[in-house]
Amino acid sequence: MTARHGRASLGPMSTPSTSAASDSTSFSSAAPRLPIVLAPMAGGPSTPELTAAVSNAGGLGMLAAGYLTPEALTDAAHRTASLLADGHTFGINLFCPASVGDSATEDELQQWALFRDRLAPVAERFGVELPAAPAWSDDHYTAKVDAILDKDFLPDAAALEYVSFTFGYPDADIITRIKDSGRKVILNATSIDASAQQVRPGQIASSCRGSPPAVTVGL
Repeated sequence: MTARHGRASLGPMSTPSTSAASDSTSFSSAAPRLPIVLAPMAGGPSTPELTAAVSNAGGLGMLAAGYLTPEALTDAAHRTASLLADGHTFGINLFCPASVGDSATEDELQQWALFRDRLAPVAERFGVELPAAPAWSDDHYTAKVDAILDKDFLPDAAALEYVSFTFGYPDADIITRIKDSGRKVILNATSIDASAQQVRPGQIASSCRGSPPAVTVGL
């Protein structure tokens, strides 16, 4: 992914020259950035330390909110912000529930069953018991959105510059609230169809994932 003036070309990851990084590549108005975005890997890999290190090095550090309670996310965001150098910012990625558990279609249930069957040999090898039926959770979605948008979420509200969403797309009201807070919205897509469906007023970028490597395209 290579970025120019907030846009990214659809190509493999490349390392820009020092001059390119200083005069033409920018994700933020606060400081020049390299065209590198830390993938918000939920479950532990995207620590506050790694997130801040990427931002301080000139990229965009994204803190994973997935699987965290609102309280744990607040603590992680505070830790990240405390490690940022002056003028550098970071983002937070949220799991966005696409549907409620009781509204799963027959096709979605069949896909779940197929996936469970594929996992079964590995689960048996490691002595893990797979659930007999799918369990649904919104991952504290609404509470985490409210926490992020609370005026006391961080001592320096400007430290959090981006909010991204994956596994679903927020409604217009949430995008408006984020935009009104002074932050920017990034949406993620895993297919061409999803990327066409995800355009929302107020978002600034789409992150397209798949093969070849992920790219971020400014809108």
